[in-house]
Amino acid sequence: SVPNINQSNFSFKARLGPVKKSIAIDESDLYAPSVDQSVSVSNQNLKGTIFNNAQGVFQDIDYLIITSPFLDAQAEKLANFHRSYSGLNVKVVNLDVIYQEFGGGKQDIGAIRNFIKYVYQNASIPANRVKYVNLFGDASFDFKDRIPNNTNIVPIYHAVNSDTEQAQSFSSDDFFVMMDDAEGNLDSNYGSPDIAVGRMLVSSTQQADEMVNKVLEYHDIKSYGSWRNNYVAISDDTDKDGDQVIQAAQNSLTDDIYNNKPIINFKKILLDSYIQETTAGGSRYPQAKEDLTNAFEKGALVFNYLGHGGVDGLTGERIWDRLDGYNFNNQYKYPLFITITCEFSRFDNPYYASGGEYTYWNPKGGAISMVTTTREISYAFGFNNILSQNLFGYGVSTTSNVSIAEALRLTKGLSTDTSAIRVTSYLGDPALMLAIPKPKVVLTKINDVFITQPVDDLKALSYVKLSGEVRDESGNLLTAYNGDLSVNVFDKNYNKLTLNNDGFSPAISFANLGETIFRGNASVVNGMFDIGFVVPRDIKIPVGNGRVSFYAKRNQILLDKTGYNLDIKIGGIN
Repeated sequence: SVPNINQSNFSFKARLGPVKKSIAIDESDLYAPSVDQSVSVSNQNLKGTIFNNAQGVFQDIDYLIITSPFLDAQAEKLANFHRSYSGLNVKVVNLDVIYQEFGGGKQDIGAIRNFIKYVYQNASIPANRVKYVNLFGDASFDFKDRIPNNTNIVPIYHAVNSDTEQAQSFSSDDFFVMMDDAEGNLDSNYGSPDIAVGRMLVSSTQQADEMVNKVLEYHDIKSYGSWRNNYVAISDDTDKDGDQVIQAAQNSLTDDIYNNKPIINFKKILLDSYIQETTAGGSRYPQAKEDLTNAFEKGALVFNYLGHGGVDGLTGERIWDRLDGYNFNNQYKYPLFITITCEFSRFDNPYYASGGEYTYWNPKGGAISMVTTTREISYAFGFNNILSQNLFGYGVSTTSNVSIAEALRLTKGLSTDTSAIRVTSYLGDPALMLAIPKPKVVLTKINDVFITQPVDDLKALSYVKLSGEVRDESGNLLTAYNGDLSVNVFDKNYNKLTLNNDGFSPAISFANLGETIFRGNASVVNGMFDIGFVVPRDIKIPVGNGRVSFYAKRNQILLDKTGYNLDIKIGGIN
C-alpha cells in the first residue's frame, strides 16, 4: 500500500509483469467491524428452571407470556392478574433468554417454537400441558430492523411467498403452537395448532400498559352490565353477483345462535335492509353506520361482521372507516370483534396501521380482543359458523367455557377452509374468557300468579308486575344472592325485507328482535325480586309471544347471572 497524506496528487512505482489494477481508498469512508459492548454471555439454565415455582419445586405451566425485556413490567402485571383471578401458573419469558438457549444467540422463530415445544412435551402428564401462549409484542415483515419505526418486537412466521398481497403471502402465529413432529412448514402442510395462541399488539410501554389495563377493566365490577346479553351481527350488501350469499349466511348464523342460546338479545345490521344514499364520495348507508356506532357504544358481548373489507375499513360504503374503532368511547363495555373479511387487521406492516389495529389499540374503547384477518380470505361461512359454535358452546362444541383463543384453535382443527385457517388470527389475551353471564334468572310470576298457571297478557296501558328468582345452574334458589337486576321486555319479533339496493340480490325476509317496551332495574334480595311497569300504548296490538331478558349482578362480588322468558303474551288493549 502507498499512503497519501493530504496530497492533491501523488505517484508510486510498480514492478512490470502481469496486468495490475490499483485501487484508491478513502480511509474515512470504510465500514469498520462493530464490537458488541456485551461480549460475555451470562450463565442461564432455562430448561432446568422453567418448571420451578418460587420454592424451587416442579409445577406445570398453564400460560406462557413471551416478550422483550423492555415490556417485562407490563407482562408481569398481566401474569399476576391471571395468577390471582384465573388461578393459572403463568411464566413470563424474555426472547433474549430463549434465543441464547434454543437459537444459538440469534433471533429465530424456530427457537421460540422449540422452547414452547420443550415446555409442552415436558409437562407431568398430557392433561397438564401448557394451555395458552401470549406473544406479547407487535410484529413486522422486517426481521432485520432495516426500516424506521419498526415493530419487530416478537417475530412472526411469514410464508415463503410473502412478497405479494394474496392469501398465499400469509403470516401466522400458529407456527409457534404446532407441536406435532411433522408440523412446522405452514406453506406445504399447515397442520393443526395444539395450544391457544394470541398476540397483544404492543410496541411501547405505554401501549402495553393500556392494553393490559383493558384486560383488567373487562373483569372489573364496573364492566358488569346487561350489555353482556347483547349480540350484534353485521352483513355487507350485494355489490356484485355472488355476494347475495353473504347476508343470507349472516342472517342464518344469527338465528342459529339465538335458537341455541336464547339468552342473547340480537341485533341484525344487514346493510341491504337500509336505504342506500348517493353522495359525492360514493354510495353510503348513514343510518346503518349510526346504528352500528350506537350499538358499539351501548355495548355488546360480540360483534360479528361478514363481508368485504380491507386495511382502511369495512364495506365499500364505508360503514366502518379506518379510525372509527379508535374513536369509540365504550370503556368497560369492550366486545369481542369478529371480522370475517379481507386483511382488516394486517398488523405486520409498520408503514401503515390497519383499521383492526386501531380498533384494538383504543385505550378507552374499541375491542377487548379480535378474531380477525391479516390477508385476503374466502367467504368463510362455514368457518364463521364453527367459530360461533365453539364460542357459545353448542353444535360441534364438545365443551363450554373455553377462552376465545381456544375457541379459535378448536375451529381451525375442525374447519376445512384453508384460506380462513391461514389468515385468521387472535389479537388479545389468549386466556381471556368471553364474559357470558352464568345461568340462571327465571320469571316465576306475572301479577302474583305463577306462570305455570294461566296468566294475564301484557296489554297496552295495563300495569304488570313481574316476579322471579336467581338460581344456580341446577335450579336451586340462591338465597344469599343480593344485588341489582336489569330487566328488558321486548314486543313480539317481527320480519323485515332487504331492499336489493344494488340489483344483485332478490329481497329476503329476516327476523328482528321486537321493540323494547320496558327497560328497568330492580333489587335482588335473598335471590328474589319484583318489578312493575305500565305497558306502553304503542305496542303491536295482535297478541303473540314476547320476550323478557334478565341480567343480575351481585353487590361487589364478581358473579353475574342471565335469564330469559319467551312464554309471555303481549298484545291487546286494556
